[in-house]
Amino acid sequence: MGSVSRLAERRVRAERLRLARELHDGVAQELALIALLAGHEEGQAASAIEAAAVRGLDECRQMIATLRGESPPGLDGGLAEALRALGAREGIAIDIRVSAHVEIDAQARFELLRIVTESVRNAVRHGAATRVEVELAEDRGELVLRISDNGSGFDLDQVVTGRYGLVGMRERAQGLGGALTVSSSNGGTRVELALMR
Repeated sequence: MGSVSRLAERRVRAERLRLARELHDGVAQELALIALLAGHEEGQAASAIEAAAVRGLDECRQMIATLRGESPPGLDGGLAEALRALGAREGIAIDIRVSAHVEIDAQARFELLRIVTESVRNAVRHGAATRVEVELAEDRGELVLRISDNGSGFDLDQVVTGRYGLVGMRERAQGLGGALTVSSSNGGTRVELALMR
């Protein structure tokens, strides 16, 4: 049984490395070219294209690092650093409160950062939020991540078909063995993820 398990682990590792190579040699190279070409042009549209390509390239590099088993920023100091950069890119103030030193593996850190990133982008692009609060805390044996914004909110029953942001966030939460809840009103949106420790 041990040899079967080791073989499965080797196959998973090989597939992750293959995906990392494909991302690096394909999508990342195309994004880098787009950013380079847009950087040689003038005007607001060119600047927006360059900025979007750079953001996409940063995300692609994070995925490559995770697939290769390299550690992304942690959820304490690293979370604050990543969110400050995100806030600057999205033009929004992000308040960060981390009340616990969290030790989790690289894959879980990556998934949680992706959930936060998607929540912040939704708040800015769909809710016109001007402030987002991100809280990470230990609560009765659970790791709890809360993301709240002051945007216009949305009707959870009217989510447009073909939009996969919330679906992806829920899938990431389930993959971590957690539960994601979303509540929204005219006063903003709140996303909460609870993980057993």
